[in-house]
Amino acid sequence: FVHSVRVNAAATRAYLSYWNLGTVILDISRPSQPRFLGRTTDSQGDAHSTAITPNGRVLIETHETIGGRPSFWDISNPRRPRLLSVFKPPARLIADARKRGAAGFTLGVHDAKIIGKRAYFSWYALGVVVADISNPRHPRFVAQFLPPASRDPENQFCAKQSCTYTWGVYPTLKYVAAADMVGGLWVFRAR
Repeated sequence: FVHSVRVNAAATRAYLSYWNLGTVILDISRPSQPRFLGRTTDSQGDAHSTAITPNGRVLIETHETIGGRPSFWDISNPRRPRLLSVFKPPARLIADARKRGAAGFTLGVHDAKIIGKRAYFSWYALGVVVADISNPRHPRFVAQFLPPASRDPENQFCAKQSCTYTWGVYPTLKYVAAADMVGGLWVFRAR
């Protein structure tokens, strides 16, 4: 099934996060007649969402699965996307999240957004993870914003304990907004 859709700035390409099929790339220059161009093929599965670099040549694909990591794809030839890299946060971030009780699905990435040469990832138990993507073959960790753990009033995400469950991120040039499903909305300044 299609989870989410992103369109390029010119509204000529659509990128469909097609769960088990990866990201399907369509030519939508004639919206009444979309044409299949290609798709990513990543063994992580559960293609959840995408972000496209400002030059339109690199696609970041997130995977909403246990331990899912963002993959970087060269889409300059949309008929043959090439995997460039898979971004892994520093091991200490995962270890810290595990110490706080995070496991499985909560250690995976949710969404990606791009501002300039940085990608901002909402990463459930890791909060917001920021990466320098000036070289998409070697994305580099820059920073983490971790909202304080909060009690889950409905016991849906972290029953009988406190946790962080960062679901969304929206960066601007001045501020970053992060939505935590348990702890609420956080606004912080990225440096």
